[in-house]
Amino acid sequence: MIVTGADSRYLAPLANLVGSVHFWMPATTIAVFNLGLTVDELREVASWHNCRIHWLPGGPPSRLLVAGRWTRCPHLRKLRWYAWKPAAIVEAVQTYGTVLWIDAGSDLRGPLGPIERILKREGCFLAKGQDVDMTARLHKGC
Repeated sequence: MIVTGADSRYLAPLANLVGSVHFWMPATTIAVFNLGLTVDELREVASWHNCRIHWLPGGPPSRLLVAGRWTRCPHLRKLRWYAWKPAAIVEAVQTYGTVLWIDAGSDLRGPLGPIERILKREGCFLAKGQDVDMTARLHKGC
């Protein structure tokens, strides 16, 4: 299961990612977390082959079930804080089991067979991206 998220600014890159998944791995399902897509955009994404939308309506939730209690989490709606991402990944893992998060601004350049084997063997796959040192962006409590 490939998992991603997008708001209106990332609709075109999301379409590119989904198209690349369809090309390289046509049987793969893609979970798309709504980070602020319009109703028309959600309708469009829902029409794409093998796409499932999460967080309807209105994007990231303002409450999460934490240790059996509903907890207010208004910071999830502040997209530039990226607090929504671990919440989306947890929901995806709880829903689908093994998942691979790929940002909507990315695309596949080949089949994911080698990554799937690593996921099955190790339980996780982490790739170093464009950010070398994220410590300057971390909350001081992390």
